[in-house]
Order: sequence, then C-alpha cells, then structure tokens
Amino acid sequence: VDRYIKDYERVKFLVRRGIEPAQIQHMTGRGKSVIEQYIEIIEHYHPDNGND
Repeated sequence: VDRYIKDYERVKFLVRRGIEPAQIQHMTGRGKSVIEQYIEIIEHYHPDNGND
C-alpha cells in the first residue's frame, strides 16, 4: 500500500507541475493505465489540479 500512496503523491506532484502523462509514465516507470487512473483520481478529488 505504501508504494501506491508514494506513486500517487509523485504523480500528483508532477501533474501540478504541468508534466504530460507520457512523461509522468516515463519518469515513474508506471504503466499508462495506472497513470491515467491516478490522474482521474486527482481530477475527481483535487479539482484544483492537485493543489492542496
């Protein structure tokens, strides 16, 4: 579970910085579908684009 939380926080950070999903995928080593799912969660729970 810790890995998923760390990955999510990293993706959220990168989205906040305006990094494109393909670049996030490359930077994190996570698959396209995982990044897409994280971005969906971010957009749903952080509609301000990941800013807390």
